[in-house]
Amino acid sequence: MEKKSSLHKRIKNIIAHITKGLKERDEALSLALLAGISGETLLILGPHGIGKNLVKQRVNFAFQNATKLTRKKLISTANEIPESEEFEKALLRLSINPIQDEKTFLKLISDKKASDDISKAEEAISDEELGEWAKAINEIKISSEVQEVILCLRRKMSGKTKKIPYISDDRWSRIAWILKSSAFLNGRKSVDLMDCQIIPFCLWNKAFSFEESKKIVQDAIISNSHPFEKNISHIEDLIQDYSNFIEKSFFVDSESGEKVKAPELFGYIRQAKPFPVEMSDGTIAYRLLNPKEIRSYDYITPYFVSKSFKSYENGQGAYFDEFKERVEKNDHYRDKYFVLDLKIIEEDGIGKAVWKDGDCKNEYSFEIKMTDEEFVPGDSEKLVSLRSQAEEKYKNLLETIRNEGEKIQKYINSRERSYKANLFADTSICSKILASSVRSNEKLAQVAKKLAEIEGKTL
Repeated sequence: MEKKSSLHKRIKNIIAHITKGLKERDEALSLALLAGISGETLLILGPHGIGKNLVKQRVNFAFQNATKLTRKKLISTANEIPESEEFEKALLRLSINPIQDEKTFLKLISDKKASDDISKAEEAISDEELGEWAKAINEIKISSEVQEVILCLRRKMSGKTKKIPYISDDRWSRIAWILKSSAFLNGRKSVDLMDCQIIPFCLWNKAFSFEESKKIVQDAIISNSHPFEKNISHIEDLIQDYSNFIEKSFFVDSESGEKVKAPELFGYIRQAKPFPVEMSDGTIAYRLLNPKEIRSYDYITPYFVSKSFKSYENGQGAYFDEFKERVEKNDHYRDKYFVLDLKIIEEDGIGKAVWKDGDCKNEYSFEIKMTDEEFVPGDSEKLVSLRSQAEEKYKNLLETIRNEGEKIQKYINSRERSYKANLFADTSICSKILASSVRSNEKLAQVAKKLAEIEGKTL
């Protein structure tokens, strides 16, 4: 058995040989060759005089024993769709038209006849090889994505919709064989999505045109050409788990409801607050930064004010002098009617004592001494431990993303080469089939960017 790469080259050379000199008949001869090798039937339809029989004759040059091909009636022609039974017998049905391109037509009538300079192909296929190849074709696998395409089409073509024809299990089995034959001759061990381009030739009929058949097949191919969606979705779930770990480990909810770095880990700045000072009698008071004379029962210069002091007569509030002694020039400052309506206010780190004097009812506002801002360090040991865990998770995720990216790119590169090299399919759909994988690669790049942003939160 020859190597798969050399087999592909050989079949390509045979196709080039039997199509030599013919115009717009590459597809017909490729399918005819595929039918001849696989042992399946091809019906070529079209108006009289457009080269149907020439295609039939030309494909004979690909085989050493063409009489066997003719005897089996694998390739037949008709001017129009024949009776149902004969039409249904043919697995492959190809409708060809007169030359469409006018320049090609002029070349056709100007050149010498195509049949004048063709002979048996140098690499013509022997009966012995056909037997060996049949055994090899039987070993070809149908990939999971192609299985999904076939199942999708089978559900749609189950006879439940009037216009869409019913396709029997027997016909699906024959379709699978022709797909395996295509994969084998293209040098592969399994059927891929590009081979599925042959399926439309097996489905159409009078009520369901080839174009409709082609569309339903291409839609099934495209809808099942997402090999990396589940993987990327799984990676996104892993990143979400990582994000949840970061949020839970390194952040807490602030009073405003926003997420902020956990003070216990990263440390925090203890804000300046009004600085309490204990007076000589144990009363807590606040130091006025710029003491000056004020009017109360009489004129006094308080250095401290307190709202916690209570006199024997149940008065509230007191003034204190620079020696932290309570101002008691007379009993009036001790009676129940003396009340300082004192408020301590903080604005942008500045503290103020604002009060209404209990006697003269004058209102006063003095700036008071504040504590210094202070950085309180966090639990560095715990922070290091959590960062180590986060880094390990990050590295594992990054490696997963890189591996998946390499896998996607390798898939795209290999499939693109394989798809474009297909000898029997319309390779123009190649970019559409691979579009999902390309999008997966782009999405993976976005996922990696998101991961980097989350990782940056631990700094």
